[in-house]
Amino acid sequence: MKAAFALSAVAGLAVSVHAGSSIGSFGGGAIPDATTSHVAPGQLTLTGVVAGGGAVNNLGVAVDMAHTWAGDLEIDITSPMGTTVTLVHRVGATTSTQFGDSSGVNGTYTFRDGGADYWAAAAAAGFGTDVATGTYAPSEQFNAASALSVMNGENADGTWTLTVRDWGGGDTGSIAGWTLLNVPAPGAAALFGLAGLAGLRRRK
Repeated sequence: MKAAFALSAVAGLAVSVHAGSSIGSFGGGAIPDATTSHVAPGQLTLTGVVAGGGAVNNLGVAVDMAHTWAGDLEIDITSPMGTTVTLVHRVGATTSTQFGDSSGVNGTYTFRDGGADYWAAAAAAGFGTDVATGTYAPSEQFNAASALSVMNGENADGTWTLTVRDWGGGDTGSIAGWTLLNVPAPGAAALFGLAGLAGLRRRK
């Protein structure tokens, strides 16, 4: 068992973010444990095929997961066009050889631009307590900025890949499933209708 570690911080305020609609829900699996901590992570690769998803716009990735050490996990999402965004990378770890935050995860965590601070929430939970489920902003290693908006405008149709790595030995977990949430752009008919309403207002 790793020694307990948690950053001293206060959980960020919850942020109201458009939930969007599901364009695909996919299965999970057990996350292999690290072979050598910080060097040889265990890796789970999951794929899902989207059809009729339209253009990517304000994508959300909801991951139903359980793990006894949140700071072990790195989770990346790769679009059909090959764009990869890191959703979380060893939360709480401020060096490449440090064990991350000692809180756990258990439930569905949605990653979307504009979400709450996942690092603060993990630190606030503390050793032996699960990070509160909710919507969180994606973050890179060492809490560097990460944004799903780089995928905006891409065609959502095709094979998506969720890659989960466990960088620390001695604690394990699994992915129950994951869902892609997209906010559809207004269609031509909707835009025409809005333009008509605007015209009516101008004539008053």
